[in-house]
Amino acid sequence: MKKFVLVFLMFSLVFVLFGCLDMETTWTIKEDNSIVIKTILIPAFGYEDEMNTYFQAFKIGFAPLFKKMVFSKKTVTKDYIDYDVYYLQMREPITIKELQDLDFNISFNGNVFEFEIPKILDSEPYSPDDVVFNLVIEFPKAVDIANSTLIDGKKVTWKITKQMLYTGTLLKAYLK
Repeated sequence: MKKFVLVFLMFSLVFVLFGCLDMETTWTIKEDNSIVIKTILIPAFGYEDEMNTYFQAFKIGFAPLFKKMVFSKKTVTKDYIDYDVYYLQMREPITIKELQDLDFNISFNGNVFEFEIPKILDSEPYSPDDVVFNLVIEFPKAVDIANSTLIDGKKVTWKITKQMLYTGTLLKAYLK
């Protein structure tokens, strides 16, 4: 499972860093601390073939793990252009403990959430404020404060920038 996560993040990061992909991942944390994870990937116009190739290779190379995911693709029209939108979702929720076993530095005690995004870029980005992906987390109860400006009831959206991936960052939320 560790390989799956690392390879998926690596390939996604390549597409995202070169502006070929918009990505939003939503985690819904349930009362029992299980997490439902959904990811939406939207390739830039002209990169659909690369994304199709990427997903076919992903399905073949990680067949046992891909069985744990639901994968779908829809075509969406925006400004008279058709885009392929890819949806990935774990078939079953994952736990905080399972994420920790995958070497994620994450904790949640029901009131305080912390998730460390490590430094993964070796060189300082030319455009540090570019958003690489959005991470939306919906908690089981309302959020009091978080180190994000996008707080809406139980949901917090962090816009993960290239600078954050260069320096590493700690995402925090305190629940009411």
